[in-house]
Amino acid sequence: MTNVLIVDDHIAVGIGTKAIINELEAVNVTLASTKAELSNILQTQYFDLVLMDIHLPGKNGLEWMKEIKTKSPKTKVIMYTGLDVESHFNLCLEMGADGIVSKNSSSDQIKLAVQSALHGHILMPLELVKKIRVTQVVADNAEERVVLTEREQQVLIEVAKGTTNFQIAEMLFLSQRSVERELSSIYKKMGVASRIEAVEKGVKEGLIPEIIIK
Repeated sequence: MTNVLIVDDHIAVGIGTKAIINELEAVNVTLASTKAELSNILQTQYFDLVLMDIHLPGKNGLEWMKEIKTKSPKTKVIMYTGLDVESHFNLCLEMGADGIVSKNSSSDQIKLAVQSALHGHILMPLELVKKIRVTQVVADNAEERVVLTEREQQVLIEVAKGTTNFQIAEMLFLSQRSVERELSSIYKKMGVASRIEAVEKGVKEGLIPEIIIK
């Protein structure tokens, strides 16, 4: 029997997701919708997989994931979000998640994401695969190359979308000062002095997917 925990503070969403997961064979599904419920359940039960809402009141889903992974390294944790999967994908994986799935996904997609994680695989949307770009780019003059970390590239892409520092901080669970430090590092590596210059150079060197600016 595979024990699955669903964590979502929206009870209706949690109940609906539980019904979907229950369609899988040999699963025992538990639902937690409050901090108190989650804390109590994690103290008394072991789970093979946790489907964790990213945005929870108080301690967010990524923080809960780190706590779960510390106590139970073998437990798989999939982040569950109602927001754009693409903008959170790298961040969630960097922090140790075993996958990320949208709440807008079909029943089959949610079940497949769960099955994939249990077997050590990550389900990645085709559209996201198409937008992946290599972060190491050799400049046209072949004399220098710009190398950004995944976090820096994520910030750069949000800048290209017109996202403010405050919004980026909220999205990536950072402080505004941290975002400013990321931008300073980006400017230094790219040899630019402004958002506009960074975006222009990022597009030219392939650091920003073309679809972002269309």
